[in-house]
Amino acid sequence: MCGTIAGNNIIPKSKKEYFNGIAPNAKIAFYKIFDNDGSFKLKSQEVERMLNIGRKAKSFIHNASWGAKEPKNGYGKFSHAFDQYIFSHPASLVLVSAGNWGTKRTNLCPDEANCGNTVSEPGTAKNIISVGSSENARNLEKGRLGYDYVADFSARGPSLDNRIKPDVVAPGIDIRSAASKRKWKIQPERMGYNLTKKRNGTSMSTAVVSGTAALIREYFLDGYYPKGEADSTKRLFPTAALVKAVLINGAQTLKGCNHQITSKVIDSKEYDVHQGFGAVSLLNSLPLKGKNNFKMIVKNSKKILQSGRDEYSFKISDKICTINTFSVTITWTDEAGAPGCSACLVNDIDLHVRKNDNSNFFPNGLKEADHTNNVERVRVPVQNNDVLLIIVDGTNFKSEKIWYSLVATGCFY
Repeated sequence: MCGTIAGNNIIPKSKKEYFNGIAPNAKIAFYKIFDNDGSFKLKSQEVERMLNIGRKAKSFIHNASWGAKEPKNGYGKFSHAFDQYIFSHPASLVLVSAGNWGTKRTNLCPDEANCGNTVSEPGTAKNIISVGSSENARNLEKGRLGYDYVADFSARGPSLDNRIKPDVVAPGIDIRSAASKRKWKIQPERMGYNLTKKRNGTSMSTAVVSGTAALIREYFLDGYYPKGEADSTKRLFPTAALVKAVLINGAQTLKGCNHQITSKVIDSKEYDVHQGFGAVSLLNSLPLKGKNNFKMIVKNSKKILQSGRDEYSFKISDKICTINTFSVTITWTDEAGAPGCSACLVNDIDLHVRKNDNSNFFPNGLKEADHTNNVERVRVPVQNNDVLLIIVDGTNFKSEKIWYSLVATGCFY
């Protein structure tokens, strides 16, 4: 996990197979959750202590590449503990592996098209990012289909209360990284094979997305927003909700799900039980000078009151760029639900987009407001001179006020 997130490659450059981790040289803090015999020892009441130790070490991203021994897609004590901590510490982002309970587990999937409800706790929490696995371009001769497909083992959503899970997917097959329990053998011609190992699983995918989250956080801390180039005077401290919104807003739709047991491809589309919001893609998430030319606007921890409304207006222009889709995502850090809740959303914010005063677009593939998720994304097909109005409503709060983060991308001014 650490090598994938922050590894710095020391393998000779002639070994073209080896690369740096996603965020090379990022600093890492550790917390031991297994006994020496390999048994899991973390209790839900220790989550606060664990995350506090990381936060005191200035670690704001927590990689949890672990989960329940069996697919338990309910909202349990661990999900409650993570949500409660993040609600109290909104800068802390937690990423959790969805689990490997997908189509490889034939007893859980008697029907190859019905493999839902296998995302395991704490990947069912609201404020975390639950990560599933997509395939890799390597070893396609083994019956794999490549980057555009969800891996057969990747656990499926939704959560028991019907929230979108996993949130995103990332490559989780043949991920080569630093090998644990390997002795150092100073043999340059075989150095890579002594120090690295390929692994499969949503644990690997989660590490990929954790490293990506670190790059997004660095993007804002180094002042790349809003011009796409570093400017120390524009330094912004992103909330976990903002980093999550950026990741989800730029996620790309995959073509299907590989079912290797039956050699079939299961249809999949955005927001479904297989891929959630899609595959992470930094190139489609953040404007970078010289790399892409779309525009981005962010609202980082914007307060909204019960029954309040915020509106943001944009006009599409093909003089800026030629992307024919406008994408907007809102996330908010919700209060923890009660363990075992059947409807776990506590505070409900609603997002929709009005185009040219005559068409309304609702989030998450729905034709009406979403009252279940605390992540909502709207994608609108656009053309030159379209006028868009983003509408954010504070619909139903237990609290007097809630803070949300919002990201919008496209060719607009």
